[in-house]
Amino acid sequence: RKGIAKKILDDCINFCRKEKLEKIILEVSLKNKAAKKFYLKKKFKIYGIRKEYYVVEDKKVDALMMEYDI
Repeated sequence: RKGIAKKILDDCINFCRKEKLEKIILEVSLKNKAAKKFYLKKKFKIYGIRKEYYVVEDKKVDALMMEYDI
């Protein structure tokens, strides 16, 4: 909670803008509520789900597919 993830993501977005990239795509576990909230706050949008993509504690968990338009 010291703003490190925000700084890293902001730097990534700025780098992508500089390099004229169009989009950032990532996946996050459906159970990772903090990460999901963070990315949504940073204006990432959910565009799909990968069923049973992760294994967490011997259980299969879906992944949210998220994107950010530069």
